[in-house]
Amino acid sequence: MKNSSRFSILLDKYLKNTISDEELSEFLDLLESEDTEERFKENLELLWEQNIQEEPLSNEKSQALFDKINRKKAAHLTVHKTVSGNNLWKWSAAAGIIISLLASFIYFSSLQEPPTSTKRITVFSDTGEINHFLLPDSSEVWLNSGSTISYDSEFRERSVIIVGEAFFDVKRDTLRPFLVKSEEIFVKVLGTSFNVRSYQEDASINVTVATGKVGVGKLNQSTNTIIPNQQLTYKKSEGEFSFSEVDASSLSSWKDGYLVFENTTFKEAAITLEKHFGIQFQFQNQTISSCRFTSKFDKNESLDHVLEVLSKVNGISWKQDKNKILFIGSTCL
Repeated sequence: MKNSSRFSILLDKYLKNTISDEELSEFLDLLESEDTEERFKENLELLWEQNIQEEPLSNEKSQALFDKINRKKAAHLTVHKTVSGNNLWKWSAAAGIIISLLASFIYFSSLQEPPTSTKRITVFSDTGEINHFLLPDSSEVWLNSGSTISYDSEFRERSVIIVGEAFFDVKRDTLRPFLVKSEEIFVKVLGTSFNVRSYQEDASINVTVATGKVGVGKLNQSTNTIIPNQQLTYKKSEGEFSFSEVDASSLSSWKDGYLVFENTTFKEAAITLEKHFGIQFQFQNQTISSCRFTSKFDKNESLDHVLEVLSKVNGISWKQDKNKILFIGSTCL
């Protein structure tokens, strides 16, 4: 345990280029242990979690880091060319392992970059509001009610962070992929249109494709590819993805002011209604919160009309107490 902790400290210093000659020798000695590869993996992931940032690491910075390790390797071999064969092997092997480590480090860092002094811009859509705007690269965004999106003002790396729901029509750029981050997952595209729903109250994150191809995944895991009229759902509690066929055009019509519920749970619908009408919804019996239904309402429908329809569809009733709506019922239809 002591060696593992010491190894983590030395690894961090090596990557930051703050390691002394004595520490470097100690670090290389630790590399010779039988569990080196596993220890590298564990400590690298730990260091990344402790230092994770918001923006992607550019290819230029990745290459610069790679070149730096190569120069260090060459220096090690030059300075120690007169040492014994065993020690020469140790330094050479260590340099090789470090190169492998760097490849993993860059992979873990591929969605991130060190913090900069540039300003971050945050856009928020209030209750009942839909915000339509252009990003610095001319990509279009529709931000749904109660949602927030933030990005670096210089937008060198096309990356945004979203809480809530947004529809993106991304300007194609094969040299600079567009990245959307939401809680535990990321969405990566070159140029396409898609919808992301990720309210903090939701039990899942939904990514729906309107045009083109979209890659969706978790850090350090393989990416799932979805195409038009497919939806990828990530269940937060289970940490798993599932696919479904949907009508992407209908689902994204919220950006035109419509209320759309397609095979939606009552709980998910309640979250949407809260953002749209600015009123709180509760369930007398949590069983009905999992009821699923499909409905679509015109943009100017009143709250009373929406509640009347939802009550009939789900076989329940409701009552209002000031700024709260209570759904009453025990079973789904």
